Amino acid sequence: NFNGAGLSGYNEVMLMPGQTPASVFGGTYSSADMPISGQQALVNFVKAGGGLVTGEELTDRSGSPFHAFQTLSTALPAMPSTINTGNVGLTFSSLTNDPILNKGLPSTFSFSGNTNFGITETYFLPKPGATPLFTTNQWTSSFGGYGTAYGAVAWNYGQGRVISLSTMSNNTELADPNYAQLLRNAANWATDSAGTPPVESLPLPPPTTAPEPATLIVVGLGIVGFLGSRRFRG
Repeated sequence: NFNGAGLSGYNEVMLMPGQTPASVFGGTYSSADMPISGQQALVNFVKAGGGLVTGEELTDRSGSPFHAFQTLSTALPAMPSTINTGNVGLTFSSLTNDPILNKGLPSTFSFSGNTNFGITETYFLPKPGATPLFTTNQWTSSFGGYGTAYGAVAWNYGQGRVISLSTMSNNTELADPNYAQLLRNAANWATDSAGTPPVESLPLPPPTTAPEPATLIVVGLGIVGFLGSRRFRG
């Protein structure tokens, strides 16, 4: 239902579309889409220097056959995809040594994925110009044989930054302290709130025009909360 209003005063958005409520859209996975005005407002927000962090379902719904979020998908660093897995045991391995993204994290960590409509993770490949940040173990020969895919990809878009995660970022994932730290790091990286340079392949964008200090707005059907508390509702 987001129509673009209310972004003033924030410099970061976390967008995690969740399971569609039956009372709103009949409870079908593919029925909900964000109004074009809301999508365009988010694109403009990032271009002007805002940060955006997204989860699995946004990339999944932007692919065939759903073709939702088509306006916003231009700002996403991951290619549209509807290849999914329902395996709950996930392992992420870092591809960078970024001081923000890797803060407090081991190089490899495992966690349990949350399922939504039987899905825990979507097959992520970076768009040209985007950088993969973590590999994921879900796409080996035993899981469909699609080859290497990624748990997080990111890029600079306009003056802002976008980082997309291949998982739900729901209560189940956030129960793992390493995944919760990853989400905090992603949010910090999207606004460079630590003030340190990112990996060389992701040069710093021009100075942000977003307001300071860093503030975060969470937009989504299935998630409400604050990064520091790890109290999310899926």
